Amino acid sequence: MKRIFQLAALFIGALLLVPFLPLYIAQTMSRSQSESGGDIIGWGLKLRTLYSFWSDYNYFRPEENFFFWLALNLVLACLYALVITLGAAWLLAYRKRRVGKDYGKQIEN
Repeated sequence: MKRIFQLAALFIGALLLVPFLPLYIAQTMSRSQSESGGDIIGWGLKLRTLYSFWSDYNYFRPEENFFFWLALNLVLACLYALVITLGAAWLLAYRKRRVGKDYGKQIEN
């Protein structure tokens, strides 16, 4: 049971950290005029922080499908937090095993 609480605490801590990572996808649109007088619209993707993605909510057009990108970025946030949690849990377990081995050697001497 102690391990579950440790993982939950690590996951909550990682969830507090991941919105500040610039690893979230935002769709971009650029509009320019060509020499022949027509408009050229280009679509692309950009990596941003979750905060900057959310702060541009007022500027999203309906065709940009904000809620799809928000759902995708929230799933990415959970995946990033899970990866950080599993990595930290592995490091803690490795350190605990390592310290346990070193502690046993000190007692024998």
